[in-house]
Amino acid sequence: MRRVIPLAVATMLIGVFAGAELSEPFREWPKGPAGFLLTKKEKKEYGKLTTDAQAQAFIDLFWARRDPDLETAINEFKVQFDQRVEYADANFGYGKTPGWMTDRGRTLILLGPWAHRSALPPSQTARRLESETEANAPSDEGAGAEIWIYRRDQLPGAVRDDLKADQITFIFLQSRIGIDDYQFARSDSRMVAAMRVLSDMPDALLLHPDLKEVPRLGLLRGSKAATAGELAIFAAEPRPWPEGTVVRTTTGIQSESSYCLWLFVRVPGTAPAANRVVGRVRGADGSETGTFSRAIAPLPTGDGNAYELSIPVDAGKWFVDLALLGEGGPVAVSTVEAEREAVETSSTYISPLIWGSDVRQEVNAHLGDPFNVGGWHALPNIGDRYRNQDSVSYFCYVVRPGLAAPQGATGEGATAEPQPNMELLVQVSVDGKVLGQLPPQKVTLSRVFGDVWMFGHALPLSGFRKEGAYLLEVTLRDTISGASRAAQIPLNVVVGGQS
Repeated sequence: MRRVIPLAVATMLIGVFAGAELSEPFREWPKGPAGFLLTKKEKKEYGKLTTDAQAQAFIDLFWARRDPDLETAINEFKVQFDQRVEYADANFGYGKTPGWMTDRGRTLILLGPWAHRSALPPSQTARRLESETEANAPSDEGAGAEIWIYRRDQLPGAVRDDLKADQITFIFLQSRIGIDDYQFARSDSRMVAAMRVLSDMPDALLLHPDLKEVPRLGLLRGSKAATAGELAIFAAEPRPWPEGTVVRTTTGIQSESSYCLWLFVRVPGTAPAANRVVGRVRGADGSETGTFSRAIAPLPTGDGNAYELSIPVDAGKWFVDLALLGEGGPVAVSTVEAEREAVETSSTYISPLIWGSDVRQEVNAHLGDPFNVGGWHALPNIGDRYRNQDSVSYFCYVVRPGLAAPQGATGEGATAEPQPNMELLVQVSVDGKVLGQLPPQKVTLSRVFGDVWMFGHALPLSGFRKEGAYLLEVTLRDTISGASRAAQIPLNVVVGGQS
């Protein structure tokens, strides 16, 4: 069994750090998966450290310098990195070699998921690679190969600008049948550009090279951690909570790999407006996860002022201590129980649908903004009341949808980008009786960023000529991956008048 490349990688990572007077966990850190990210300058700097405190400070700053958004408490890069390492270990390991240490693991960790991946069994490998030199073929036992293709637009800007081709190709070969080592086919001419890109990635992923200290933030984007004095408001009694104040929560999306809790609070117009929010997030066991304090602007609605938050938390049940503060003191203080659903990050995920009739287009919206899908801000309809002159609009995100070549774009020379294949099922009922059901209809998704897509649809209510409590049942299904999401939307329809 040959392990030439993994041992070479380990030696490369170990050599720089020999002699450091650190405890074992810190001596081992650069020899692990994070070592692939270290720049040459960082390797030298870490090799000079002599105390665990220095090493911990280095590591904290190391991750912060790669954080795509320094205004949030969650480091999306670190979350994505950990997921890639986990996937590599689960799928690429062989023998006693962990998956992250393999060539496929290194490639995934640095570049992320491929645009296209194909596996060639031994019977096809030689034929498919015959255009290359004899030295590129697997061993004489006829082992298999894998080919990974990355599109140019998947690469960081600095790397992309230096690349002349529209894509790069990685070829991995088994050293022999039954040994799943899949090593780089380094002598294959197609690997020259691929290996150059791989070597450039550590510098390309360093987003904030001049950052000198780790930002100390609250849980919310742009917030600071709440002070002890601010948090004291949660111990004060009684807690003000204006009659008619309503809260809605759901699971939201911040990136392909980061998810959050969206929280909507509507305070009646009779209450003063708030200009600041203070909060504390606790786990199901009561332990504190984080705090926040920041300015907040009311969102005027027909029934009062709304306030929205996007809170980055792991899956599970949470207690959110929330205080809305105005010029004259606290406006509303309460503890909100909420749950962020679990997400399988290696398969298609369809987020919970959000809906309403008050939909506002926001061209400067960010991925992760609460109750906003691709720039469409749907305010929850408290009371579910609609006029039959309204339309009810519903939206969701689809992450990692199944992709297929557009119809008519298959075959040799096809260049069209693969697209999702989604279908929508709609049914309307009243008092348990189905009034109408539409046959499955194909719907289009719009790409928001990377592998995050959005879905949106509107149903005019002009066909509802009688007042009543209707139920709109909507199911969105990915016909390729099989993932689906259903929602039941109550419609208390009035004919004319105000909703």
